[in-house]
Amino acid sequence: MITADQPFLDANILFSAALAPNARMRRLWALDPAPATLMTSDQTIMEARRNLPLLTHPALLQLVEQLTMVLTPPRDLWIPLPTIALPDDDMAILQAAIAGGATHLLTGNRRHFGPYFGIQIDGLVILPPAAYPPPDARVASPDLRLG
Repeated sequence: MITADQPFLDANILFSAALAPNARMRRLWALDPAPATLMTSDQTIMEARRNLPLLTHPALLQLVEQLTMVLTPPRDLWIPLPTIALPDDDMAILQAAIAGGATHLLTGNRRHFGPYFGIQIDGLVILPPAAYPPPDARVASPDLRLG
C-alpha cells in the first residue's frame, strides 16, 4: 500500500508563498493531492503573518485554507529529543510536525534546521523546500497561481 506524504510547512515557506504569486514555494500547492497532504500549525501561521506586510495577509489566508491544521502541543507535552539542539520556537515547530504525523518538515531555515536536513527524527525527515517533492511526485500544474 502506498501512503501519501504529509509534509509540514514552516513559516518561511508560507511567507515566501504569500509574498509573491510567482514564488517557487507555490509549486507545493500544485502537487496532485494523491501524493501529499500539506500541513502547518497555528504557531507557524502566526509567525508568517507577523512577518508579512499587511497587504499579503489575504494571500496567506488563501494558501492556509488549503492546508491541514495542526495545533502546536504545549511544552509539557513535547516528545523528549535530547540530541536535537533548536531554539524553543523552532523546537515548537518540530514538535507540531511530529504531533501532526508529518512525514517531512520543509523549511528554509538552514541556520537552525540545516544540521538536520535529510535526517529522520521521530518518523519525519527534515528537508529544504528544494528537496521536496521527490522526483516521482505528480504536479497538477507547474504554472498554478493562487490569488
